[in-house]
Amino acid sequence: MNLRKWLEMQNRLLEQADGGEGGGGAGGNGGSEGSDGSNSGSGGNGESDNDGDDVDGLKKKLESEKGEKQKVIAESMKRKDKINDLSERLKQFDGVDLDKYKDLIEKEEKAQEEAKKRELEDAEKKGQFDKIKAQMIEQHNEEIDGLKTELAASNAESEKLRGQIVELTVGAEFSNSNFLTSETLLTGKMARRMFGDHFDVEDGKVVGYDKPRGAKDRAPLVDAQSNPVSFDKAIEKIISLEPNKDDFLKAKGKDGAGSKSNNQGSGKGKSNTEDLHGKTRIGHALLKQQKN
Repeated sequence: MNLRKWLEMQNRLLEQADGGEGGGGAGGNGGSEGSDGSNSGSGGNGESDNDGDDVDGLKKKLESEKGEKQKVIAESMKRKDKINDLSERLKQFDGVDLDKYKDLIEKEEKAQEEAKKRELEDAEKKGQFDKIKAQMIEQHNEEIDGLKTELAASNAESEKLRGQIVELTVGAEFSNSNFLTSETLLTGKMARRMFGDHFDVEDGKVVGYDKPRGAKDRAPLVDAQSNPVSFDKAIEKIISLEPNKDDFLKAKGKDGAGSKSNNQGSGKGKSNTEDLHGKTRIGHALLKQQKN
């Protein structure tokens, strides 16, 4: 294909992608080129067929890329709307101090105990001690149970909303990670299952830790200024701490007859998955599922 025809074809595709406004003009150019091709000799028809194939292929590729872009934008907007909705629902718990709430319960219990003592003293004087004591205990237990139920429900709802926000924000980081895509064999979902408990949301930001949630001496991953590092740097550091990290990383260098993959065995007859534990075993299982 000569340079002139290639440029005309590119202009035609751009006009069609912008709404087809230039379709008529492009068709005219195509007809003109057809007439030129007929004057150029017997080889013109074959070149025209090839041009048609190239145009169709480029059109399909352009439409596919445009569709993927629209899909990503729609998913991003949907995720953003859900995060905003959850954040608004979480605001209803702003200002609730659990320590003060517990103090109120303790003060209430103390006040009831003092009232109970006074009533017991009066009951002893009136000869109705046992009856009044039983009534007070029953009433006291009912009030305490009610307060505990309210507090438990409030805590459960708050934790549920926080968990959903963490799932959305941390999950988005795994899905959009350049390091996972370019340097590892893991998809975002696979890496999320393996290393998701290394990340928390603090002050609206995703913070990476060297150890999973609940581990002893767990510490955040920070830079020289003690600021949390980016997600990609954090996940790269976390994977580098894995004993069998090479099993998850893409092989470096060119492929060839003499090249070897980073995750090949030593050649002594041991299985690649022998003596694997924890996240490495999970990673192998996930990679196997992906291949199947």
